[in-house]
Amino acid sequence: MKHHTFVLISLCFLLLVSCEKPEETPTADCSQLKWGLMMRDSEVLTVQINYLLNDLEPESSTTDGLGHGDNLEILIDRMTTQCDSIEAEILCYACIKTLPAQSEIAVHIDSAGTYLSRTIDILTPDDGAMTYFANH
Repeated sequence: MKHHTFVLISLCFLLLVSCEKPEETPTADCSQLKWGLMMRDSEVLTVQINYLLNDLEPESSTTDGLGHGDNLEILIDRMTTQCDSIEAEILCYACIKTLPAQSEIAVHIDSAGTYLSRTIDILTPDDGAMTYFANH
């Protein structure tokens, strides 16, 4: 009987130790993101956008050598589904030929009935996460 109890306790311990916590999707601070976009505040945008990007590592393929095409789509999805007053779309992926290449997204903000448009430049390296670069 003691042997069965020991085995049962050991199995329960192994189940608890082996369970992985699911990765949580970064949640946007919509008020800060909207503020940064409206005011063109690069410091705020750097923090907010990089937070939404930091878990997105490149996964290169035959159709996407840099490996960030899907990640750019995920960024857009995170911004638009988490923040009601923000709409975004990809203008171009790795289209600005710098080192590293840059991508551009168009962002539209509803600010009390007035729509503002901004363009955000995202550094798109092949060896790490994308990062915020500039807005205009």
